[in-house]
Amino acid sequence: MPTIPGTDDFHIAVSCAPGIESEAVEGLFDQEFQSGNLLWQKADGDQNSYTISVIGRHKVVLAYMPSIGKVNAARTASSISATFLMVRLALVTRVCGVFLDVDRQQILQERTQSGTALFL
Repeated sequence: MPTIPGTDDFHIAVSCAPGIESEAVEGLFDQEFQSGNLLWQKADGDQNSYTISVIGRHKVVLAYMPSIGKVNAARTASSISATFLMVRLALVTRVCGVFLDVDRQQILQERTQSGTALFL
């Protein structure tokens, strides 16, 4: 059984809205820690929901935004930095729709994962 990580063990955070965005990120996890095994507390005022995991050799925290929008993204990022003091790379992900016109008769929608990196 791997050692249960503390908040100082995380250097990478990913923030996204629940749903298709979080499912895409969760698909990258090599290992996920069960929340019942965690020995740490969130910072005062932190209302984020988290999943903590491992991707390769990196411990990664996934924060779920309550809904989309810049204000929610800013609040989520602020709470991440208050609870996980050692995070140095934060990724904000989203799903974009790309529409392609094929022979002017059929329109296809392709979903792609995109994001913004914040170096703290």
